[in-house]
Amino acid sequence: MPEAAVPGTELTAASSPAGSSGETPAPSATAASRTAAPTAAPSGTAAPTAAPSEAAAPTAEPAETAAPTVTPPETAAQTSPAPEDSASDTAAASGQSAEEESIRDSLEERTEAAISRAEEIEEERNKPTEEELRQQERDRLSAMSLEDLTSYLWEHEVPADLIYFMDEYPETREFVTDYLYQPDTPPSKSIAGEVKKGTIPHFLQWDERWGYETYGSTYLAVSGCGPTALSEVYSGLTGKTDMNPYAMAQWAEENGFYVYGSGTAWDIMTTGAYMLGLNGWMLDGGKDSLLWALRSGYPVVCAMNPGDFTFFGHFIVLTDVDENENIKLLDSNSRIRTQKLWKADDLMWQIAGMWAFSYDG
Repeated sequence: MPEAAVPGTELTAASSPAGSSGETPAPSATAASRTAAPTAAPSGTAAPTAAPSEAAAPTAEPAETAAPTVTPPETAAQTSPAPEDSASDTAAASGQSAEEESIRDSLEERTEAAISRAEEIEEERNKPTEEELRQQERDRLSAMSLEDLTSYLWEHEVPADLIYFMDEYPETREFVTDYLYQPDTPPSKSIAGEVKKGTIPHFLQWDERWGYETYGSTYLAVSGCGPTALSEVYSGLTGKTDMNPYAMAQWAEENGFYVYGSGTAWDIMTTGAYMLGLNGWMLDGGKDSLLWALRSGYPVVCAMNPGDFTFFGHFIVLTDVDENENIKLLDSNSRIRTQKLWKADDLMWQIAGMWAFSYDG
């Protein structure tokens, strides 16, 4: 029985010249592409050989379709960086981290500096002033007993003349204590706001404006009652402000009215007054002449013996008297005694000398 021909090969076999070996030539690629896929071979028929690579192509997806599943070179480079690129990125990240840390440190330092400065400003704002500190110390010392304060002043080398002065005149306690706290710049000695012509002003010889200045062999506070009394009379009668107690003390020394070992010479009240443009004369008629001068409007300076006003000697100014012979006076060593009215008889036994003053200007 003749061998059966493979379906779908007839046209190719017939149209192709027979080979010398009698084998059927392989179908061309064109014919194969037009040939439908073979069905199962009939019984007794050999299985077809593998289709040529060209024939198998229809079963593979076109290149365009497979492309999405293949990672392009560029994408692969991005997902799998080369070693040198990875090292560069690591270095860049490390540099960025260091820069961020430096910025954080800088911000922390600035914040700490701002907080510290704010605390300093607040501390400075709450810091007591020099005057407040001085007052706090003054309050502390004022609470001490006189004995304890005296010991404290000796320990802190306050001049002996001032300490003895405080013991004799307790009103000067604050002035003597303030010797320890004198300002670097001396206070103004102006008396402009205290002088009115026709009214005798009250000056303290231990006023801190001039009390620490020297007069003769000691402080003006200790021995300046004479210049202070004359300064009061001069300022009140003339209305001038050029001769405060310190200026008057300097003038007295320059013109020989200070006697070392004794104090201010009595003739400053006459000769000295005349040099200053005042009229000064001594009263020698006792109580009657004193009352006459006061009632006539003349201020009277009195040199006092030891008694209510002094332990050694002192000058005070009498300014007025009423119908009951109550006398107003100015004591340059005491505010307390100045505020009192004094009976003429209580003064007369203490008076060593009296001088009345007038001004013609």
